[in-house]
Amino acid sequence: MRPIALAAFFCGILQLSPAYGQLTNTGEKIFIDRGAVMVVQGNIRNSGTFVHHGDLKFSGDWTNQSAGKGFAPVSSGTVVMTGGEQKIGGTSSSGFPRLEIRGSGTKFLEADAEISGSLLLMRELNVNTHALHITNPDVNAITRTAGFVNTDRGGRLTRNTNSTDLYSYPPGNAERYRPVLIIPSVTEEMTFSATMFNEDPSG
Repeated sequence: MRPIALAAFFCGILQLSPAYGQLTNTGEKIFIDRGAVMVVQGNIRNSGTFVHHGDLKFSGDWTNQSAGKGFAPVSSGTVVMTGGEQKIGGTSSSGFPRLEIRGSGTKFLEADAEISGSLLLMRELNVNTHALHITNPDVNAITRTAGFVNTDRGGRLTRNTNSTDLYSYPPGNAERYRPVLIIPSVTEEMTFSATMFNEDPSG
């Protein structure tokens, strides 16, 4: 019964007012219902599970220390990074339903991450040496305005495909943007990765 009581508590709070300061989940299930918005002006440290169908906006770092990926597989909500420089890290990889890279600064991966829905890039997402995997095979799963994925340190951007349509990969850095376009030859589900190094290939 404890998770049900917690869900009722959070759903009531989330629809009324934002949360300020660091949010720490010590191992519970946090339910964010459809139409609900949670705003955290600070960090999120997670050792439990978000069952997320609304909007989760935060301006600090995301740290996943749970035994899972931080979000229940049934989650369909949007996670929005709204701050300056922010990090996605922790002792476990993270699995976001939908991720939007907004705010005013670069976002950094400090652990592997998956996105099962969509990725919106409005700022730089630097994956460092880690892997960012978009498991949704929809060709439109990644959209961007001025954003890009920086893989300079040996990281990679991976996408699942299941059609012969054109799949766009948006690698870049502060100096240049070099999109990669892949057209699979079969409709079976496949996986392709892209990495860009900021070096002269003839050097």
